[in-house]
Amino acid sequence: MLTAQRKPAASLIRRLLDQPYRFEFAQAVRIVHAWLAKVLPNAPAETGQYLRFRNRPSFVFPPSEIDALVVEVDTSTETNPHDVVTAGQLRRISITPSFGGLLGVSGALPNHYTEKILEAQERSAVDGQLEFFDLLSQRAHALHYEAWEKGRVYESVDAQGEDELRQMQWALAGVGAQRGPRPYGALSGDIPVFYAGVLRHYSTSPQVLEDVLTEYFGVPFKVVPFIGEWIDLGPWDSAQIGRGFSLNGGSILGPRTYSKAERVRLRVGPLSIDEFERFLPRSEGAKAIALMVSMFRVQELTFEVQLVLRARDVVPAALLPKSRRGLGLGYSAILTTRVPQDRDHDGLRYELSIHYLETIDGRV
Repeated sequence: MLTAQRKPAASLIRRLLDQPYRFEFAQAVRIVHAWLAKVLPNAPAETGQYLRFRNRPSFVFPPSEIDALVVEVDTSTETNPHDVVTAGQLRRISITPSFGGLLGVSGALPNHYTEKILEAQERSAVDGQLEFFDLLSQRAHALHYEAWEKGRVYESVDAQGEDELRQMQWALAGVGAQRGPRPYGALSGDIPVFYAGVLRHYSTSPQVLEDVLTEYFGVPFKVVPFIGEWIDLGPWDSAQIGRGFSLNGGSILGPRTYSKAERVRLRVGPLSIDEFERFLPRSEGAKAIALMVSMFRVQELTFEVQLVLRARDVVPAALLPKSRRGLGLGYSAILTTRVPQDRDHDGLRYELSIHYLETIDGRV
């Protein structure tokens, strides 16, 4: 709450217009671009036509990187810069940098060009030389700002609000640099950006996957590889007469085989009852786990989730009033006579349904 003696702070654009010498050149241009893009109806296409860079025809020592900043308007009684723009009365905003021009003490041309322009200004004579030099230096200062911005990716939010650094991080993560919403549903679109470094690895270790899931969901995850499963075989995978199979050389009898190479278990917990229900099958938590796993290069593997309910939250199944927490058959309904439990309950397992996204490097 403001005190009685405290004056309300002026807006940033008002401070820039009143005291331009307190700002650096790139900082001022960035503020003007952002302000015009915010108040103009057709931003950002029109921001460039309103901003002009002028030469400084003076031999006086400059106060800072910006010698002057002038808002040129049509006949208007408005004093608020926002009202001037919205009323359509803004002609241009002229910034006079104290460096990089053609005139003045730091200009590229000999001093007699500046002296001639100063003499014409003293006589109040109309001289087009200054406007001509401004035309030449306009592009030089514009390119100077673009070069400054290009070398600072952390300053690369454009007029549409798109962060160019984030676009590059999306590309680094391997999920494309297209604009617009990301197809990650229950996950934030910034998740691939945050984990871009580990997502670009061509191999995913259990420890990395474990750490990422634990950090994101805030509950313990344990990756257990080499989980055995029975795999159904096709007709061409079984031994047949005339196929060239030999004993101890690949012959398989029967319709299926036991393998530990393709299944991984994600052991989640121990969990409280609220956390346990958060990750039940077909819940938003289960979808989020599938989406997180889909960002890694693990397309050849099958994942199953094992939820571990901590011992003190295990409640025996019983007929209770509707006001009590309901128990799901096959989920949290547990038949036991021992209360409290002395071990965690880990009987719930389900297979993740993972849909891998196509990425810019061709993997799906």
